[in-house]
Amino acid sequence: MLWTAAGVVAIAFLIGLEIVSRRSAGVPGPLTTQVREVVFAPKPGPLYGGLALMMVVLSRRQRFIAAGVAIGVDALFVLGRWACGVRVEEGHLFGNGALWAMLGCAVFALTRRTGPERALLLKGVGLGLLLV
Repeated sequence: MLWTAAGVVAIAFLIGLEIVSRRSAGVPGPLTTQVREVVFAPKPGPLYGGLALMMVVLSRRQRFIAAGVAIGVDALFVLGRWACGVRVEEGHLFGNGALWAMLGCAVFALTRRTGPERALLLKGVGLGLLLV
């Protein structure tokens, strides 16, 4: 019950940040930025740093799986952009895979884990997304 309330407060805070950033500064907020980075070419540094922070709570086997998924998704995005002829800025070729891996770990925690293991994995995902 406490974690549900904390989640609702966090989502309300993010929505509030989104509204304030759009109205006062005229720039996209944190939710818009995250959704855009899921599909379009992001800045790679913070995303892989966030993935590394998230991996602190994973076992060795889970770390290899998460890293493999991140690299595989990035390879697919790079090949897709290359096949479609999409131009990206220099140095912004990869980074989507790290975000997809973090979101996948969050979905995995919510659907397949229970109790303290779920809480630990969600805390790790939150820590990783905090850097992003």
